[in-house]
Amino acid sequence: MVPAAWGQEQQRWQGFYRQHLISRLEWSAKFVRQASREEVRRRIESLLTLLQDAQRMFAACAPQFLSLVDALHPWPLRWGYWHAWERQLRFLLQHASHLSLAQRAVYMVHLAEILETTGRKEEASRLYPQAMKLASSSKAAIPLAEVTSAWVSWTLGNGNLHEAQRALALLRTHRLPPVAQVYEALSHMRILRRQGRFQAGVDVAVQTLETLQTHAIQDAALMAQLWAQKAVLEWDLDCFVDSLESLQQALALHRSLGDRFAEGSILGDIGLVYWSMFALQQAEDALRQSLRISEELNARMRMVVEIGNLGLVYLTRGALSRAVRYLQRQYLLARRTDYVREINRARGNLGIALFCQKKYRRALPLILADREFSRTHNLLASWGLASTHLGVAYAMLNSPEDSERMFAEALEVANQIGSEVLHALIWRAQALTSPPKEAVFYLRQALDVAVRHHRPMDEAACLLLLAKYAPDEDTGPAWWRRGMEILQQLQATAWLEGATRDNPPILPFVR
Repeated sequence: MVPAAWGQEQQRWQGFYRQHLISRLEWSAKFVRQASREEVRRRIESLLTLLQDAQRMFAACAPQFLSLVDALHPWPLRWGYWHAWERQLRFLLQHASHLSLAQRAVYMVHLAEILETTGRKEEASRLYPQAMKLASSSKAAIPLAEVTSAWVSWTLGNGNLHEAQRALALLRTHRLPPVAQVYEALSHMRILRRQGRFQAGVDVAVQTLETLQTHAIQDAALMAQLWAQKAVLEWDLDCFVDSLESLQQALALHRSLGDRFAEGSILGDIGLVYWSMFALQQAEDALRQSLRISEELNARMRMVVEIGNLGLVYLTRGALSRAVRYLQRQYLLARRTDYVREINRARGNLGIALFCQKKYRRALPLILADREFSRTHNLLASWGLASTHLGVAYAMLNSPEDSERMFAEALEVANQIGSEVLHALIWRAQALTSPPKEAVFYLRQALDVAVRHHRPMDEAACLLLLAKYAPDEDTGPAWWRRGMEILQQLQATAWLEGATRDNPPILPFVR
């Protein structure tokens, strides 16, 4: 009698616990949908614990479990609970029969993004195409558009422009509601950027922001992505002030959502724009903030990027030994995570550091590799800069024909992307390899662009070189002093060590 009674009591308590668990899941899903984001955030850890407990009785509470996950997603990712949410996404995908094709596709692509960001590229490379296949089969427009946007970003990052274009063309065969149109625009903007059609990309961004307003779409995360992508294209166009304003819009939106990873990413982009404006202390501050957030979240891929960007800041300041340490660290971390783009970027920037130390023969193979990678992947600005450095390096190594070929190539790229700043960098480079009269002609053109585009480092570089060719004893010292003053303001006086009017420093060609 005792065992039977005990068995009945156990069943009664199991039933009670099961019903209690279902009630808690139902209440929690309702709470998440109705409460403010801040209220949900205060309870996020207990909600994640509830889901972890519910996994053990999933068969009994599957609908309620899925409802809570659906209500929460993607907030745990935005709030930095990557490891805990990765476990939930993996669990859901192991029980895929309870999910629609569209749900499976969206959860799978978000899992792939976690894996990519934390440096597990091999597994991510298997999940992205699976997610795309599921989304295509589902024919649900908004999930398909969201997954396509992530897929386009992934394929472009791996140098496959054709596949990105194919995916966008497939998406456009569907009738897209306004939210899906925004994802479609993001994909289109990324492809336009890879094609070097920067202004066309900005135009798409402006039109799409108007679409959001027209349809009263209150999706802060989506709007932030648009502002951020617009900013990148404005940076490509050398419109640095506009780029900074767009990034500040994106940053405010991501902060309103509490999205730490996105906040860190935008801070990194802000740092890069400040670097392009030669606001070097502001650049370093923003990049260090981004790096701290990336370390906090274990966002390894972003860490690799920011370590390299800090290396560029130190390179621009003339702190070459420190720059080399950061770039070597970037290279090692990129190799460890198989981050191909950053492997090449670190290698190319290490070549530029050697170039600035006038170690042209050692720099040559590194910059040549950077040129080839950039050319193959249609990274036009990087290609033009690599060719510019090569033009000088070949001249210094007494290979005038190769030098002329590289300068011609760089000018062709500058014409293709319509970059006046790149043109000016090439003119300054050509001045280093030209007779005095031609050198002065090139430098005056480059100086005019530097002043108009508010690029003080380029202005200083031109003035210090012009001082060597000054027409009289008053002008030369005046140009030299002005160049020195600018470098002092930029905290980049390391370039002046050992330099004289007759032996001016060769500052890097950066944008």
